[in-house]
Amino acid sequence: MFTAIFGVALLGERLRPVQVVLFALAAAGVWLVEGAGTHAAGLGILIALGGALFAAGAYICISAMGPSVHPLVIVLWFPLVTVPVVGPLLPAVWVWPSPRQWGALLATGVLVQIAQVAMTRAYQIGPVSVVSLVSYLQVAWAGIGGVLLFHEEPTGRGLLGLVLVVAAVIGTTRERQRRRAIG
Repeated sequence: MFTAIFGVALLGERLRPVQVVLFALAAAGVWLVEGAGTHAAGLGILIALGGALFAAGAYICISAMGPSVHPLVIVLWFPLVTVPVVGPLLPAVWVWPSPRQWGALLATGVLVQIAQVAMTRAYQIGPVSVVSLVSYLQVAWAGIGGVLLFHEEPTGRGLLGLVLVVAAVIGTTRERQRRRAIG
């Protein structure tokens, strides 16, 4: 939601009332999936909100750059900034992964790079308000992955949340198609 708000304030994008409703629907879905506020308290919530705020700022910068900068260049800057900042802290907490964990880490790294490049490209060419709402599907994919890969038991509240998130994304897609058809 921060991304959409920044898009309006900094990029001059317009949010239609239906988009505001769809954002609220998606946010309610995420809230239900995440346990309706039962997991984090105090400092944890502030850290999560700070992370969301900084991520929104990054997405706005990516959108402002537009397609003139290749997505791989943008994605390369993330580790170029992060590794020097976090690297010195690693020796204190380092645990050697097992061979299986190394494989999982490698697969995660490859998949994250592919996803990051795709998301970066989406923010370069699409309205941030639409792209940011579609990114809520991450919650749905994580829920499905939890069930399929980790045999997690979905709750009724969690399933309702997933339905709300998916419905909001479908609604956004349909609204965008309708606006394009109108002209």
